[in-house]
Amino acid sequence: MMILAGYLGISDSGGFPGSVAWVPAGGTLLVLAGVSRADSWSAKLLSHPAAVVIGKMSYSIYLWHWPAIVLARHYAELHDLGTRRSASVVGMLAGVGLAWVAYRWIEAPMRMGAVHRSKKIILLGGGFVGVLILAQGLPSSASTTGQAHLNFSPLVFRGMEFSLAPEAGAFASLATRYRDVEFPFVKLAETQVWLNGGILKPHGGTNAPKVVVFGSSHALMYGGEIDDLCRERSWTAAYFCADGVSPLYPTQTCELLPTAEAVRGFDRARLGWLTRWHPEWLVVVDRWDRFGSLADFESQVRALLEAVRGKVGQVLFISQVPVLRLGEAVNLREYARWNYQRSGQMPEISADQRAARRQQQRELLRRIVQECPYARLLDPGPFFEQAGGRVRYYEGDKFFYADDDHLSQFGSSLIRPLLEQHFGALPSKKVLN
Repeated sequence: MMILAGYLGISDSGGFPGSVAWVPAGGTLLVLAGVSRADSWSAKLLSHPAAVVIGKMSYSIYLWHWPAIVLARHYAELHDLGTRRSASVVGMLAGVGLAWVAYRWIEAPMRMGAVHRSKKIILLGGGFVGVLILAQGLPSSASTTGQAHLNFSPLVFRGMEFSLAPEAGAFASLATRYRDVEFPFVKLAETQVWLNGGILKPHGGTNAPKVVVFGSSHALMYGGEIDDLCRERSWTAAYFCADGVSPLYPTQTCELLPTAEAVRGFDRARLGWLTRWHPEWLVVVDRWDRFGSLADFESQVRALLEAVRGKVGQVLFISQVPVLRLGEAVNLREYARWNYQRSGQMPEISADQRAARRQQQRELLRRIVQECPYARLLDPGPFFEQAGGRVRYYEGDKFFYADDDHLSQFGSSLIRPLLEQHFGALPSKKVLN
């Protein structure tokens, strides 16, 4: 039960790795203790012929199941076949089949057969070299990313210059999905910059920031547009944003804030600066559909509004744009070119399976801001949502999306008129209590 509870209950947002790892580890320890007695029910269960076969194949299953699942998911995403879950099931079954073949014809003969030791070494060495050549050669021969620049305007993601992470953007372009995206960034000379006011853009000289931005990488993707608007108005702006950092209250552990102590220090710092500055605007952005439940989401939104009451003039939430069904591993321009070469037209891409959840969260945010006199909602969805669940991800030679869920500079510029409507209607200096 403990192992099953760990499988069903532990997620990336639940503090893993950490103390919760004791749940599956404790269950495994109890299983080992149980099978030490030959007459125990667990020992009898694991002695069943089916369990013995699975045990013998376990290492092959371990090696094969995950690559098969990943390849099945990618194939389904590229060809728009079924759901991610069904593709995972197919991949798992294929992985078990491949594991049996590998065990029956490779592992068992090599371990227990009459193959001479020197021949084993030659076969193993040749196998490793062959796999290495295939792994290096196939992606290079199939890639069309280099050709994508011939057809599409070069993409820029400006957000990294507003990130709290010390080397944000330094290695982003190495990922396949970002191979054709430029990431201008500034390497920070210090860590924990939130203690000194975050990433400050002093367009207003020595004046306190009029605009403060809380958020994850989804806040970073609007950073360029927000900063341009602040520069035009001679407003100083401050950014408390980084990949994976929740803007809500309290925030959660992540790569930048790996411990509960770091989270508490970050929350104290950002709220402390709001108290000191009293900015006119607090802009709050995240990938909202990563929250586990609507109840948790609502609770944290309301907690943030309560925490900043009296510290800011207006809180502007930006709802989430549609997420493309292709997933995080696919280069969008490469996929479009590959599809165009096959069909002669740009592919239609639908939103992923969380579209309904995002709509629920958008309606919830709309209801909350109607109830709260110092909260507003900016909804960029209509710029990108099309009939039938399709997503407007490009126009002409310009791609609005950098990957499946982040907008490029072309995409984020589409919401500039909406930002101008809010910032243009800026009230005089006022703090609501």
